[in-house]
Amino acid sequence: MSGNGFSMCSGILSLIFSNVEKGKTILEFGSGDGTKKLVDHGYTVYSIEENKDFCDLHHDNYLHCPVIGESYETSCYDIDKVLEFVKDINYDVILADGPAHGARHNLIELFSHLNTNVTIFVDDIERESDRMFFDAIKVGREFEDYITYGIIK
Repeated sequence: MSGNGFSMCSGILSLIFSNVEKGKTILEFGSGDGTKKLVDHGYTVYSIEENKDFCDLHHDNYLHCPVIGESYETSCYDIDKVLEFVKDINYDVILADGPAHGARHNLIELFSHLNTNVTIFVDDIERESDRMFFDAIKVGREFEDYITYGIIK
């Protein structure tokens, strides 16, 4: 979000463009206008998106995965669906910019099941839940914190 609706800010896009070679594969949590920019820049993108209206807009590699949970604080993507979707994807980068309607700190559990030995970009870390997520997954790794977004190397 980073100040401009439900789209990635230009700062995180620039950071991705300067740190990730064209042709690399990005596993994206949350899809929107920024997804098109990633595809146009030459990346292969696999998107996990909760809103059906944002699926299948910019490429053919979407998983429609509504958030589940009793409340905002406990909701997140369905881990089993995500793991089934990603099991054969050899991604180079993870971009966390979703879910839009769920507490992103709940991604911590999901990420414990993923290959996270890749570069990870996290948007919206000015928000408490997103900051909790970023702070948890950066432990023991080199990182750069840009107040509203960050990179974990």
